[in-house]
Amino acid sequence: MKYIKLEYLLRYDRQVLWRYPAETVFRSVLGMQFRRLCCVLREQESCASCPLRETCVYAWFFESYISADTKVLPGRNRASHPFVIEYDEIDAYHARLSIVFIGKSRNFIPYVTTALERAGEKGISFDRVPFQIEAVVLEGKPYAFSLNSLEAKSRTWPDASIQVLDVPFLLVTFETPFRLQENGRYLTCVTGKQLLVACSRRMEILESLYGDDYSISPVEQYPVSYAFGQRWVDQDYYSSRQKTAMQLGGVKGRLLLKGPFSKETIALLAGGLLFHVGKNVSFGLGRYKIEEGRINA
Repeated sequence: MKYIKLEYLLRYDRQVLWRYPAETVFRSVLGMQFRRLCCVLREQESCASCPLRETCVYAWFFESYISADTKVLPGRNRASHPFVIEYDEIDAYHARLSIVFIGKSRNFIPYVTTALERAGEKGISFDRVPFQIEAVVLEGKPYAFSLNSLEAKSRTWPDASIQVLDVPFLLVTFETPFRLQENGRYLTCVTGKQLLVACSRRMEILESLYGDDYSISPVEQYPVSYAFGQRWVDQDYYSSRQKTAMQLGGVKGRLLLKGPFSKETIALLAGGLLFHVGKNVSFGLGRYKIEEGRINA
């Protein structure tokens, strides 16, 4: 599965006071500006009833409608979105907005960049702070979109160079709420097996929808795991569609995984690092980091 992870380096005109997590705010304003950029039938109540839905860039990117008979998501009419958002504050006036473009969504990088520029002109957060894109960066170097060079600049999951990782343990820290259901209930504590099963399911869905339908290799032996400080955390966000504040909760804390770690385990953890895991990942949820040992992602 091909992807590109771009970093948008932002400069604010003044300090932003965030009422809601920055990832959810950027997800909302990007969607709004993207729709204004693409929609030609704005009188439609929703994309679901729009006759242009099948060929609309906005509907594909932000609504992600699918047929109910899709093999990987039977009975569902909406799919995982083909992008992931991460936000990191650099200082009071600068930030890094990282977006992972998955599969065909790489073709629409100019749409997202233009939508983000327009969002900057309108201003962000409740006090409408203007911002500018100072640079677009790919792997530490300035990036300029070109269809001709898109494939050459893209990377592939799983990375062919991934090998067995010979370290005694890996420490997983959930940086944003990890929202995972099992048997109809949300988990309040996560094991290593549950994390890897979630990673496997996530990669299976993305490969089927946006990749080459790569067959996910099963994990033959799950690592022993120990939970540290795991707790349920509710995170507020504002739904511009429903015009109200809502909550997206999930698990935060740490998870210690004991080695050795097979290639299959490392590949799945690397996929989770890139594409996040669990529900509502397009709002920045399901982001984690790993310490002690290096994963090629």
